[in-house]
Amino acid sequence: MPKKSPPKHPTKKIMDEFTDRPISRQRKWQLRKVKAGRCHICGKPSSTSLCLIHMHARRAYARKINGNTKFYANTKLERLLKGSKETS
Repeated sequence: MPKKSPPKHPTKKIMDEFTDRPISRQRKWQLRKVKAGRCHICGKPSSTSLCLIHMHARRAYARKINGNTKFYANTKLERLLKGSKETS
């Protein structure tokens, strides 16, 4: 069997506190995004672990699963969403 040649542009291994943990590469990616202040789903900048879009989607999903129909319009998330729509 022929010997494989090394790649022309090898990527450098990311060395941080998540490198040697026994977790999947996807989870390492998520943890790195959260540490950098980004959404762990899409990578957009956020103040928490989720951006406004994914925070809203998760809240709507939880409301649906739990059977809650009441909607509080003046929550912090709704005010943030309203403010982001006005600025864009």
